[in-house]
Order: sequence, then C-alpha cells, then structure tokens
Amino acid sequence: NRLVNSPALLDEFRTLFGDERQDYASSLQEYYANKRSKVRDPNLISHYAQAHPFEDWAEVWSHYLHMVDTLETAAEYDMQQGSKLFDDIDQLLGKWSDLSMMLNSLNRSMGLEDAYPFVLSDLTLKKLRFVHGLIYPS
Repeated sequence: NRLVNSPALLDEFRTLFGDERQDYASSLQEYYANKRSKVRDPNLISHYAQAHPFEDWAEVWSHYLHMVDTLETAAEYDMQQGSKLFDDIDQLLGKWSDLSMMLNSLNRSMGLEDAYPFVLSDLTLKKLRFVHGLIYPS
C-alpha cells in the first residue's frame, strides 16, 4: 500500500480496517455467496465494506471524497460559509453533518429518499480521521 507505508500507519490501518493480508479473492467470493444473509455491520460505512479490509478502505475514501466535493459545491453556491479547504477534520465533519441533514430534509420535503442515508459510527469517524490525516499530516 503506497499511502500507508510506515509500520505505525500500517498498525493503525489494521486496527481500524482489519488485516489486508487476508486473501482478497476468497474474501470477495465469501461476501457474494453470503451477502443476502449477512446483516450490515453498523460500524462499517456500507454493506460492501464487509467484503475485505481494502473494500472498507475504499468505501471510507469514497465517502470522504463525496463529503469534500459536496461541501465545496455548496460553498460555490454560497450555501456554506468559510473556507473550502478542510485541513481541520472537525470542521469538515461538522459542516458535513449540517449539510447532509439539510440535504436529507430537502429530499424528504419532496417525498424522496435521503440524499445521504448513511450513519457515521464512532469507528467510521475514526476511519475518516485516519484518511484525513494522510492528506493533511500534522
């Protein structure tokens, strides 16, 4: 893994996401064989994140990028105040919480499904902080 290239980061990665050394192909095969009977782990950002630690990693990155891009778009339309740069993860998560609640409320007002129906567990927030720390090392 090119992003997680130090022993300390790798240890933290494995604590948060699991051991990436487990066989990827067999993990995916098991996931697809059992996905309908498996209840989604509430500590994971999506059902697919259960497939393998690298899929959890990818799903968290995807959500992080969706958050940043959506917040930047909202700022371009003057729907968010402050900087479009989010070097502070607490600021990013706070603004995301506010914006996603507003988006969900707007959708509900129109009789639509939530725009962002995901619940960010404490573990998922730690994973998002880890990703953010790779982008903005302290």
